Amino acid sequence: YIFEPNPNYEGGLIAKLDLTEIEPYIPFEVAGITITPFALSHGSQPVMGYKFGDIAYATDCNFIPGESEELLRNIPVLILDGLRYKAHKTHFTIDQAVAKAQELGAQQTYLIHMTHDIDYHSVNNALPAGIELAYDGLQIKL
Repeated sequence: YIFEPNPNYEGGLIAKLDLTEIEPYIPFEVAGITITPFALSHGSQPVMGYKFGDIAYATDCNFIPGESEELLRNIPVLILDGLRYKAHKTHFTIDQAVAKAQELGAQQTYLIHMTHDIDYHSVNNALPAGIELAYDGLQIKL
């Protein structure tokens, strides 16, 4: 109903969107904020993460290509996919995410996209310094 008008739609107001195609590594601006998309892989599917100044957001991924790694090197805040401990074809495991964050030299990493079987307190307490599980409502101070 948003992309193809439907005269029978009865749901109330319809959002108006201006769609813009984006490409990896070509910055764009929204509301005065510069956003740089970067390439990731979700298994065999190409996906993108986003860098907003000193923060990078990379979810639904299990691989970060070299050019993206260079963009993320020593990032102050990395928000990174860490699904579970068991291997998965399209997501970093928690151990892989920890290793990648350390390899990139991220100052602070928040793991996201965890499954329901991850016990927040026990896993969080076992993570190395500078890496923690994110949670709903988390506020990050810069």
